[in-house]
Amino acid sequence: MKKLGKAIGRFFAAIYRVIDKIIVTPISRLIFNIREYLRSKNIKLDYIFNRPNFMIYVSLILAVVMFLLIDSRVITLVESEAEVITNVPVTVNYNEEAYVVEGIPEAVDIVLIGRKSDIYLAKQLGTNNVILDLCTGSGVIPVIISYKKKYKKIYGIELQKEMFELFKENVNLNKLNDKIECINEDIKNIKNIRKKLIDNENKDVFDIICVNPPYKKGGTGIKNDDTVKYIARHEVMCTLEDVFFTSKSLLKSNGKMYMVHKPDRLVDIIYFARKYKLEPKKLQFVYPKVDKKPSIVLLEFVKNGRGQLDVLEPLIEYNEDGSYTDSIYKIYGMENKDVKKEC
Repeated sequence: MKKLGKAIGRFFAAIYRVIDKIIVTPISRLIFNIREYLRSKNIKLDYIFNRPNFMIYVSLILAVVMFLLIDSRVITLVESEAEVITNVPVTVNYNEEAYVVEGIPEAVDIVLIGRKSDIYLAKQLGTNNVILDLCTGSGVIPVIISYKKKYKKIYGIELQKEMFELFKENVNLNKLNDKIECINEDIKNIKNIRKKLIDNENKDVFDIICVNPPYKKGGTGIKNDDTVKYIARHEVMCTLEDVFFTSKSLLKSNGKMYMVHKPDRLVDIIYFARKYKLEPKKLQFVYPKVDKKPSIVLLEFVKNGRGQLDVLEPLIEYNEDGSYTDSIYKIYGMENKDVKKEC
């Protein structure tokens, strides 16, 4: 109890010092300067300044003014409003041989409803984010992000030459050369990646990192004769720990990391995440069908984050008839039920 009492005493003492430094001392200096100025002009108001409760009255008046200013600002931010964003182009990329898509408009109007502060953040956050995609493969994730999110630049890292060439080809085909930077590099070469970032963005850490790494440990499972596929699926050129070490080194404090992996590696994932100060914040299992075991786990981490994990409701991919569930339609922006999967 004594330690707790001392801690509380130190806390209030610290608050007093802050208030004294930021509020009391500046006000006292201001009043003193005003008093000296009035004296220099032969204006005698000493009877006001010397009143015993003068400082109390001044402090109360300033406190009321400050409260009214802050309160009006808070009310402005929490008021609900609706804002319309007009003529947003609609683009749907799909396999024309496997799907039939009808009734897609060329453009739509989007209505944002909510608090002013939320709408502001929804429009502003992310536009200046610099994103790193590790083990990018053929660049699927950077291309998808480019069509769904606002950001400043994406850097994709791929070691295998064959996959890297496919990555560059995908970027060229989608005309995203100004938004996606293709880097043929080992993710363990942190210095080289950081140098590229410093040269291009004048910063040495990324805002967001995403990764879809090799799922299987080296030496496990069936070995594929195709070296490219084997390296993509097994921890041959990089391990799960390498992924977390690189992410910890290149991600800003409180930056977010997103990972796609297999549920059977979840224990390893959590272990290495906490080892490298990447706190798991959200977790979602993906099921092929409602009666099947999960095939994928999606995770969000925050560097130096506090320990509180939110387990989201399961994501089901297919209905019993083989069609996509409503959740999948929403994720891909294809809520039109005329879109069907040919089985």
